[in-house]
Amino acid sequence: MPRWTWYAIVGVCAVAALTYAARNAILSVMTRSTTASKKGIKNTPDTPQERKRLLWLDERRAEVEAVLRERWPGMRMTSAYRNDAVNKAVDGSPTSRHRLGLAIDFGMGIPDYSEHARYLKDHRARLKVQPRTVIAEVTEPHLHIDYNDPLGIVDKPGAVVATAWRKELPGRAVGQARNLVELA
Repeated sequence: MPRWTWYAIVGVCAVAALTYAARNAILSVMTRSTTASKKGIKNTPDTPQERKRLLWLDERRAEVEAVLRERWPGMRMTSAYRNDAVNKAVDGSPTSRHRLGLAIDFGMGIPDYSEHARYLKDHRARLKVQPRTVIAEVTEPHLHIDYNDPLGIVDKPGAVVATAWRKELPGRAVGQARNLVELA
């Protein structure tokens, strides 16, 4: 076999190894959970579809962070995927889109993210994919963003996205439903 053939084979293997390593690095970031670490829960995606969604969601994360960090350099993703065990540990909703790999939370340790949601709304044309819902949460302050399923399994394929821009009103007790209002 000619030498160039071996170089080509080695090159293809190196690219495949890098792609595998990159995917695993992304999944590691998107499944990171302080609660899971503290409680010794392995927060791994349960299905191949969840892994595919998380790779797709990482691209959405990068887009949103790029927009928000222009104004707030300290803004960062605080949560993305939660398997059922982690979702229960954080007292998450059984219908949480975090469980499906379709939601991201952002934060920087401040009490109100309404301004961040409005800024993102004003700059939404820069996002390749429009969010399904954006909520400025106040009970445990963060900016929640979720998306329709790109695989068309959870949501109908080609579902029209009319983003709901909302703010949670204060005063909710643990376990109560959120009191949401449209973001002005």
